Amino acid sequence: MSDNIQVSLCMIVKNEEAVIGRTLKQAEKHVDEIIIVDTGSTDRTKEICLEHGARIYEFGWTNNFADARNYGLDKAQGTWIVWLDADEELEVEDAGLWRSSLEQGKPLLWAIPIINYFGSAPADPNRSYLAAQHRVFRNGAGLRFAGAIHEQLQVGHLPDDALELRQLPARIHHYGYMDAITVQKNKHQRNVSLLEREKIGEDYNPWVDYHLASEYYRVGQYEAAFENLNTSIRRFVESGKLPPSLIYKMKYDILLALGSIGTAEQGIEKAIQLYPDYTDLHYYRGLILFMKERYRDAETAFRHCLELGEQRLPYLILKGVGSFHALYLIGRCRESVGDRDGARIHYRKSLELYPEYGEALERLGGLDTDQG
Repeated sequence: MSDNIQVSLCMIVKNEEAVIGRTLKQAEKHVDEIIIVDTGSTDRTKEICLEHGARIYEFGWTNNFADARNYGLDKAQGTWIVWLDADEELEVEDAGLWRSSLEQGKPLLWAIPIINYFGSAPADPNRSYLAAQHRVFRNGAGLRFAGAIHEQLQVGHLPDDALELRQLPARIHHYGYMDAITVQKNKHQRNVSLLEREKIGEDYNPWVDYHLASEYYRVGQYEAAFENLNTSIRRFVESGKLPPSLIYKMKYDILLALGSIGTAEQGIEKAIQLYPDYTDLHYYRGLILFMKERYRDAETAFRHCLELGEQRLPYLILKGVGSFHALYLIGRCRESVGDRDGARIHYRKSLELYPEYGEALERLGGLDTDQG
């Protein structure tokens, strides 16, 4: 730890011995102090944190993640605060640029791109969601967390120029949505209970309804998820705010999963009007058109996805919707109208980007077998 502390890593943990060592080993090279708020670990979590030079503070659990997070902020001495979860890894691309960027005087916030992996191990970048989030902020600027669960850094009062997604030369790898971890940490009922408690009172944050929808979505209860999404949309509108893009992404994801193509087609155009550069919404539009056998129109939608790409990190973007998934589905459109050569071309282009893409391999193999 340097004498002149500049960067503080703040984390809240409980029984994270399986992953905390990896997280701290990656992060300690780029921070000057590690603040750990432990909410009741009974395994080796605290011992591992001490091995990495962390300062550990015990915190009696209050059923409120923001309380624990803010307690850690009060202990931080650095000029900057980085916040991570135990199932995340900080990868800094350029250590010198990381430090020099943080020496800039003006920004209050810095964003870091996050790769949210899903599926089975090992982690595959092609099976992930991409986003960017404010993960670094200036200590002493009065920024705090709010929310009993899925706590959020409160930045709404800041001017628009402070909220720009200025990105540091780093990325965060998030493993918490992978199959083995979600099974191991089955916290659905606890999360729903905390969120329902947040809904007491008429002025609760409409993000709570979205997070409830997310919980039901993850366990396949799509009807309950859809109901909470619609409540969230209504309450955002009633409060005079534009419903976040995340809500529309999940809404049409659910409608497609339920096979409600007609309902999805009615609303997707309006969602795209609100977020015209959101690749995932255009991708869903293409899927709807494909399912309705409007292959030419679907191909046009998927080609637009390629034009938009996947580097629109204010949004949560499924890896591949602006690359290999779109190419594969253009191939499906070509195959559906009888253009087998065009289909082969696009399946191969998709496989150039993702060689293990099972669906593309299967379709291409089927075409080659038929030709043989």
